Amino acid sequence: MLALTGDLGTGKTVLTRGIALGLGIPMEQVSSPTFTLIQEYPGSIPLVHMDLYRLKGPSELSALGLEEYFTPSTIVIIEWAERFPQILPSDHIVICLEYGEKEDIRLLNLSGTGSRSIQLVANILNIRENRN
Repeated sequence: MLALTGDLGTGKTVLTRGIALGLGIPMEQVSSPTFTLIQEYPGSIPLVHMDLYRLKGPSELSALGLEEYFTPSTIVIIEWAERFPQILPSDHIVICLEYGEKEDIRLLNLSGTGSRSIQLVANILNIRENRN
């Protein structure tokens, strides 16, 4: 599970499109779920894209049944995850997106919240370091 945080326009949906492309899902199919709240994309590894921005409280959140999507065989990406941290599994990756010094630059901060996600983040960072 990926929890995406960051200001409006920092690229949460753009990042999700890139992840979808890596899973073989055409990028142009992926849109922001701001109004639908949940978008599902089938594939060899299903992708579920959620947006919690418009939810007003825990009662709206519980009505969605988001926990049903948290399975080992599904990648779940939640935009605005910081609004309702109580819904997040205890072991997940947080990706915080921030504006860089120039308009087209974004900074990403990855962190894990449990043993599995911490190891995954370490693996990602090791791959990046080995490429440089």
